[in-house]
Amino acid sequence: MSGDTSNTQYPGRPDYTGPASGLGAYVHHDRQVEYCQSFKERITVIMRDKPEHERATRLHCLAYIDPTGKPWMAEFRLWSKALWTAHAAELKALVDRLVPDAPWNGRELVFPLPDKDWYPERTT
Repeated sequence: MSGDTSNTQYPGRPDYTGPASGLGAYVHHDRQVEYCQSFKERITVIMRDKPEHERATRLHCLAYIDPTGKPWMAEFRLWSKALWTAHAAELKALVDRLVPDAPWNGRELVFPLPDKDWYPERTT
């Protein structure tokens, strides 16, 4: 079996070796894309402050978005509503490819119910 199996894309999953900061998917439960100052710090907050039944979903969905080949992402630290609107469809498609199994209902991540291994009904 050949190919690179290193994890450079998913900070919340084991053996992440990608950038420490950057544009991220599902950094917070109610935004599909935003800049993350520190993936490590965000993971610490998730593990320390978020309800236990949300942690696995949050960590699984957290993804680094590589700006390579997308010159318009150069200013992602200074994102404005206009920049988001101009590229929303492309970003949504990219996030959907990165985390196709994200339990996103169009507004936020949907977490499994406490003490259950299933999710409430999703709208999308």
